[in-house]
Amino acid sequence: TVAGQMFAGLQALEEQRKEHKAFSADADIWTWDTGTDHVLGLGRYCDGEKLLGVFNFGEEAVQIQLPLGAAENLLTGEACARTVPIPARDFIWLKQEV
Repeated sequence: TVAGQMFAGLQALEEQRKEHKAFSADADIWTWDTGTDHVLGLGRYCDGEKLLGVFNFGEEAVQIQLPLGAAENLLTGEACARTVPIPARDFIWLKQEV
């Protein structure tokens, strides 16, 4: 069901928050310019771990250039090149090597 899919997705996000230090309240947090007005770039850093969140609030998919190169998708474990596609009204959390 749709409700079941939403619940599973929220559980996966909750597990990621527990697993990564950069989601802690002690993390340094900053924004970065994505080059697109309707896409928010958010960075988090704590104890040698760096995460990037990219949030597309627009009606169209976009390609975003990451600061400082490639990263890994937190939910899928897939490697991402420096340019990352973000679907419309969607987000992605990425882990970058420090």
